Amino acid sequence: MGKGGGWIGYMMPRGMVAICRLAVVILLFLTFAQHLIFMYTGDEGLDSFGPGRVRRWKFGHSDGELQRSGFISETVLTLTEPVRLIDREDVKSWHGLGQRRLLQPGNIEQVISKRRGDGYDRRLVSSLVGKLANELRELLERGRGIKTMAVVYEDFVMAEALRKEIEAGQRLLGQPKRGAVVSPLEVQERIEALKKLFFRAEQQQYDSQALIEKLKSKLESAEKTTLLVNMQSKLFSQMAAKAVPKSLHCLAMRLMMEWNARHEDLDRRLMSPSSPEMSDNSLYHYALFSDNVLAVSVVVNSTAQNAVHPEKHVFHIVTDKMNYGAIKAWFALNPMRGMHIDIRSLEDFPWINCSYVPVLNQTREASMRRYYWHVDEISPDKENVSADSSTYQNFKYRNPKYLSILNHIRFYLPEIFPDLDRILFLDDDVVVQKDLSDLWKVPMNRKVNLAVETCGEVFHRFHTYLNFSDPLISDKFDPQACGWAFGMNLFDLRAWRAGNFTEVYHYWQRANWDRRLWKLGTLPPALLTFYNYTEAIDKSWHVLGLGCNANVSMDAINNARVIHYNGHAKPWLELAMLQYQPFWSKYVPYSHDFFRQCSISPS
Repeated sequence: MGKGGGWIGYMMPRGMVAICRLAVVILLFLTFAQHLIFMYTGDEGLDSFGPGRVRRWKFGHSDGELQRSGFISETVLTLTEPVRLIDREDVKSWHGLGQRRLLQPGNIEQVISKRRGDGYDRRLVSSLVGKLANELRELLERGRGIKTMAVVYEDFVMAEALRKEIEAGQRLLGQPKRGAVVSPLEVQERIEALKKLFFRAEQQQYDSQALIEKLKSKLESAEKTTLLVNMQSKLFSQMAAKAVPKSLHCLAMRLMMEWNARHEDLDRRLMSPSSPEMSDNSLYHYALFSDNVLAVSVVVNSTAQNAVHPEKHVFHIVTDKMNYGAIKAWFALNPMRGMHIDIRSLEDFPWINCSYVPVLNQTREASMRRYYWHVDEISPDKENVSADSSTYQNFKYRNPKYLSILNHIRFYLPEIFPDLDRILFLDDDVVVQKDLSDLWKVPMNRKVNLAVETCGEVFHRFHTYLNFSDPLISDKFDPQACGWAFGMNLFDLRAWRAGNFTEVYHYWQRANWDRRLWKLGTLPPALLTFYNYTEAIDKSWHVLGLGCNANVSMDAINNARVIHYNGHAKPWLELAMLQYQPFWSKYVPYSHDFFRQCSISPS
């Protein structure tokens, strides 16, 4: 063998060997070049490398990750690792489909599934789609902002076009979650369409500052409208709470007719005011002041039904002249398990007059009558409504019930019941759920009032009710002193008389003639009158909030001795909170003839 070595050197002269070697090298070079052309263009010759080609594919190893550059003209794929990506069979498969067909749904999966076993990395195409999808998401977010601007500027054509493109983009991004294949071409078409719309929107020259001012104006208008609707809702609920439902008026009238027709017979069925039980301190005495026949019947009935020995309980009811006959007729026709019922009218107490009772004297003043009874000027509209809701607050305070003598007569318990030592005061919006006789066994420690404290709950401390900017209040009381609940209170009438607390109440009621110390109700003057003379009891005795708080615990309600529907949502009104109404309705005799005649039925 010559120096050329191998079988070629053995068979041919040296010149021919060199020529053959050169031919082999050229052949290998041309083959490799053709392979590169296939990889670059996806076609068989160099002619396909012309300007008519819009989309081309390149493969390399430089950046270490998949990248996309350009917008429409080309997409560059870079290998994530040096693996064999494409061989001749791959090129044939790509060429057989054609570039544009390859980008159509389903064809990518077809090639990948055919060549999957030969080293083809299917993650490259999905990564490309992921990159494009991220860009599409960003454009969709931008498109939503531009659509908002278009709507504000009343460019509804642009807004509608953007809406359609945004929905199309969202549908496309949602296809992989539903198992559909998304091609890069589909995503790229959505991107291109959005960018064209953005270019059109830029020509409209939306003024950002003007847009901000316009949106600010609309926001202020919307806030005013919201405040107005909210205030009107509160005003209407206040009006509804003060009104007497037609069915209750019907019941009172029906009972009055019964009383007028046979009052002598009915009166004999009731206890005489001179009966010894009326002043027997070994019995359990209750005080109830109301002009609501239905409410009174529920309070008394619930107490009687849950009393272990109802014959040891005495109810003292005081009402006005208009409802006196109706209430007497009801209890004459409906005995309460042997419970003693004493019914009296305000007219039975001649000392309740303007010279002795400050609140009655105040109702005679022109300014007070105008404040509480003339509320026609309260009509909120967009011009006078404001965030402080002062119109609503003024209306809230201007409820005539706050000056009602039936509301303030609770401060005259020793005078009304001069022979009694202790008496349990109940509001007419409570329900008694358990026997209350044990309450008389609770030591009062020389205090006048036994009540549930309300610190930290819906009802708060002294500063919530009283005006501590006035030195008459701030010099004598602690703003953090704990408030207590009116509605179920056991009073020691002996201690009350000894301390002359009725005169203390008179002092504060006269001092508040201009509503400077407090705004409404009987609780603020009671807090002042019985300051340091109230003994706290366990909260389970008296659970409040069923007429104003939708979040009262059902466990607390079920365990309570007395539940209180304080607030506007009284259980006999349509405003009642339905989740609490059954606790009250169970003591209403809906089957009674008078109830059926007056259409009183469960809600």
